Amino acid sequence: MSRESYEYYLQLLKVSPDASDEIVRTAIVRELRLWTNRTNSHKLEVRQQAERMISILEGAGEVLLAPERKVWAQRLLEGDVASPETPNDLPVDAGLIAKTIEQVALVRGQRTQERKGTVLYKRTAFFHRGIDYVFEELVHKKYQAELDFKRCHALQHVLLLFDWCCRSVEISGRDNVKVYIPGVWVPDLIAIGREIDLGK
Repeated sequence: MSRESYEYYLQLLKVSPDASDEIVRTAIVRELRLWTNRTNSHKLEVRQQAERMISILEGAGEVLLAPERKVWAQRLLEGDVASPETPNDLPVDAGLIAKTIEQVALVRGQRTQERKGTVLYKRTAFFHRGIDYVFEELVHKKYQAELDFKRCHALQHVLLLFDWCCRSVEISGRDNVKVYIPGVWVPDLIAIGREIDLGK
């Protein structure tokens, strides 16, 4: 169990680190009921999100009710959030993360596209270890190519971990990073990108 997964499940269930096992179980059951009801939605995206959340919630019990959770709870309550498992590496360049999200999404993701007038909207998404990775692209006709747009983002439940976007012709010439929260998800993503490179 890592500190990140422990804190993630606490936030997801809206429980405090010193919550009793009974409170944790009640929170898990409450969320499971909510998401189980959503599996019957007529919208495919809602059903898929509900199935992912049910899978995540099943993992929450294993982490939040594990014997070692008391160590993490004590550290959080004392304000010691440093973890020997978490490396103090410099954050990976946002451009590399965006490129990797695009690469992995195009190889392993589920694709959709829709045309609206002269614009083609493409969306490719994949799910890995509790994170939704999405690559979106707006493609215009050749005479409007300067309006083409790319966006890569990563979401953990409702928490936006990464948001990067750019136009094909940027006035400033720089990528636009709106959000970048480093974490365990970054090396996981880079590892998937390397696997794909090695498989080529």
